[in-house]
Amino acid sequence: MAAPSVRPEVDRFADLTRNYGREVVAMTIKHTAHLRVKGDAIEQFRERVSRHAKTSLADESGCYQFDVYQDLSDETLFLLIETYENEPALEVHRNSPHYKAFRSDVADWVTERIWWYWQSVE
Repeated sequence: MAAPSVRPEVDRFADLTRNYGREVVAMTIKHTAHLRVKGDAIEQFRERVSRHAKTSLADESGCYQFDVYQDLSDETLFLLIETYENEPALEVHRNSPHYKAFRSDVADWVTERIWWYWQSVE
């Protein structure tokens, strides 16, 4: 299920730039998350996380990717894969009304949340 999350401290990403000659290019931030939900909330969560992903892509110019997958062997486990233009774009997402509404709406459904932030090695 690909449909259109959550974050600890990001100070280590505050100055992620590359210098190619004279041009400084900010690096995108890839965010992945595992969310486990209660068994009786799977369908509600699927609908709500899909809506959240679509809203993030539509309303945030710095949100380049927001895919949601459900584990084949454990239907309570979801994988979110998000890509943001840079740190400020991620902060826009985290402070948006739709993000805050999403977190509130799913608070009683999510039993586990683990996330990571990635940068390209190239």
